[in-house]
Amino acid sequence: MEVISIDARFPKRILLILFKQRYWEGRKLWSEMTLHLRTLTRCIWIGVKEREGHHIIEKKSAINLLIAFVFATKHYLREEYAHDFEDLQPLINHLRRFSTPTSNTSLKSQRKVKVHCKYMAHDYITPSNIPLELVYYISGYVNAVNEMSMAEPYIVSSMEIGK
Repeated sequence: MEVISIDARFPKRILLILFKQRYWEGRKLWSEMTLHLRTLTRCIWIGVKEREGHHIIEKKSAINLLIAFVFATKHYLREEYAHDFEDLQPLINHLRRFSTPTSNTSLKSQRKVKVHCKYMAHDYITPSNIPLELVYYISGYVNAVNEMSMAEPYIVSSMEIGK
């Protein structure tokens, strides 16, 4: 009888260890993302020169996109693909969306679908990837800074995404 009780607890302990490992791996990745975004924010704020009045607004907009990226990533990991969350919407409501309307449904209609049909992420037709769209905007800003020579080359190379 004692052997059976040990065997019954063994898989639970293995699962608990695996869950803890996934949790700490996620925390580690989130911390790395935070560190890189802070570095990128400092590079934009300090390293990019303002030649005209609208350049300061562009810098602030780029930093707001970095903040929006964090919120969008949080919602994307939770399989929430809408853009009208109260923490995300004020940061991206001025952007042109290039997702189709079916992939970027409102939060209210998304919740109705989830409650009635219990869909998962792979069940949506084309889920929008708002963090990826924000990366396109941010990299476009970095490329514009590079083309207009508004920052030193070493700052631009530290700001480049994916290299």
